Amino acid sequence: HLGGDDPAVCLPMLANGEVVGLVSAQFPRGAAVDPQAIELARSASEQIALSLSSVTLREALRDQAIRDALTGLFNRRYAEESLLREIGRAARRRGHVSVMLIDVDHFKSFNDAMGHGTGDRLLREIGTAIATSTRTEDVAARYGGDEFMVILSEAEIAAVTAALEGSP
Repeated sequence: HLGGDDPAVCLPMLANGEVVGLVSAQFPRGAAVDPQAIELARSASEQIALSLSSVTLREALRDQAIRDALTGLFNRRYAEESLLREIGRAARRRGHVSVMLIDVDHFKSFNDAMGHGTGDRLLREIGTAIATSTRTEDVAARYGGDEFMVILSEAEIAAVTAALEGSP
């Protein structure tokens, strides 16, 4: 409505002190701006803002519940649930599911010698490498302190072995 001739009002959608959107109410040209309509738009903007905030919070909490905070990969609980689901799916379809468990050798010694900050950076880098090396349908997870799990649905062991060995 900016630059137009029709009267309009813009109302911020505020949730928890943050602007999460904007409601624009436009009135017919030549009509008086109705205070009741503005109040209705204000009320609607408040309700919409609360709903958006609730959805955003719910998504953030869900993400925190299934993701490892350090690496951004899925966590062990999510991986174990996913593995059961993938095994069931593979059994129904008479398909395949492969699982890789990756353990970082001598990580404790490295962490003790280099410090926890450096150890955390190493784990983040490993997590990034795993995440960028897997397919979108795979489940890459931090299984434990220095252990990682990758669930590869519809992947036969020969293809997984070749991928791990760097074969085409």
